[in-house]
Amino acid sequence: MQATHTGQLHLPGLSEKARTTHIFPTLASGSLLSIGQLCDEGCTATFTKNKLYIYKQGKIILQGQRSNLTNKLWTLNDQKPEKQCHSLNLVIDAPTIAERIKFYHASLWSPTL
Repeated sequence: MQATHTGQLHLPGLSEKARTTHIFPTLASGSLLSIGQLCDEGCTATFTKNKLYIYKQGKIILQGQRSNLTNKLWTLNDQKPEKQCHSLNLVIDAPTIAERIKFYHASLWSPTL
C-alpha cells in the first residue's frame, strides 16, 4: 500500500512531526492513528474496556470509544467545541477531477460506483 499525500493534523501543542499524516486512498476501512507517534511526543493514551483518552500535559486532546458491535476497535468521538478537543481533519490537494473522485470514493469507505 502506498501513501499518495501527506498533511498536518490540527492538534495544537504537538510538533510538526507528531502531526504529520499520510493518506492511503486504498485503505477503505477508515483512518488509522499512530498511538506510538503521539506517545513519543509526550502524550499518554489510556484504554479501558470501552473508552479511549489521549492526554497531553494532563489535558484530554482526543477521546473515543470502542465499537462493541463490529470490529472491537476504538474510534474517535465527534469533538464538541465546548470541550476543547480536536477532531482529525485534513485538506487534500487533488487538482484534477479524477483524483478528487478517487479520493472521495476511498474516503467514503468505497461505496458502490
